[in-house]
Amino acid sequence: MLFGRTKVTMQYPEQKWDSNLPEHYRGAPALVKDETGRVRCVACQLCEFICPPRAIKIIPGEFSPNDKFAKVEKFPREFDIDMIRCIYCGMCEEVCPEQAIYLRKDYAITGFTRARHGP
Repeated sequence: MLFGRTKVTMQYPEQKWDSNLPEHYRGAPALVKDETGRVRCVACQLCEFICPPRAIKIIPGEFSPNDKFAKVEKFPREFDIDMIRCIYCGMCEEVCPEQAIYLRKDYAITGFTRARHGP
């Protein structure tokens, strides 16, 4: 053991690093929902424009005038993040005026079966 450090073997997935992740760790981006389950995103598309690898695609939709959320001009009809292209830079989180996107603290974004994540 060089430098007085000991090696640690972790038995993944039974043991995880969740409690030892650094404060500045940046995981996968995700959308924030409010207490009613509605996405906080107003489809301003700033995250789409700022994304260096162009991994975010937003198709905005508009609320009908008699909807209770009509004061919000738009909502994301489609919000897609291509996780293969994402570089986890965090610029989408920084630029969002509504704090509707954040970088999760998880590092295992895979599943045990293909059915869990769709085709």
